[in-house]
Amino acid sequence: MIKGFIHKGLERFYRTDSNSGIQAKHADKLRRILVRLEVATTPDDGETMSMHDPPHPGEMIREEIMKPLGLTVTAMAAHLGVSRKTLSKIINGHGAVTPEMAYRLSLLFKPSAESWLRQQAAYDLWHTRQRSADIHVMPIEVHTV
Repeated sequence: MIKGFIHKGLERFYRTDSNSGIQAKHADKLRRILVRLEVATTPDDGETMSMHDPPHPGEMIREEIMKPLGLTVTAMAAHLGVSRKTLSKIINGHGAVTPEMAYRLSLLFKPSAESWLRQQAAYDLWHTRQRSADIHVMPIEVHTV
């Protein structure tokens, strides 16, 4: 859970995705670390900030698990017990981490299934907010007696 920043460059990167104030070579790694911090929970569940364009959880799987371990899509899919196509869609940002996939990931690696789902929700919500002009709702009128 992120409540504030001491480093102004890191805060600007988090809020706007501007690399000003941080080394460009660290941008992708920082983005992945920040999303993990953002979706973390604490007993103090107060107001938090939302990350600018959080990475898809598939990017986390690809960059933080598969690449360091030298796992191919085929090998990783076999370990997870899913098809290569299913995993490929997720790690390329074309498919979502479902509750079942989150559970499978949590059985092999940290973080928890809930954390994987929070990452997916953060990604989905940010992208939904980007098209908020296309979302129309009609308020419900409440009549008191």
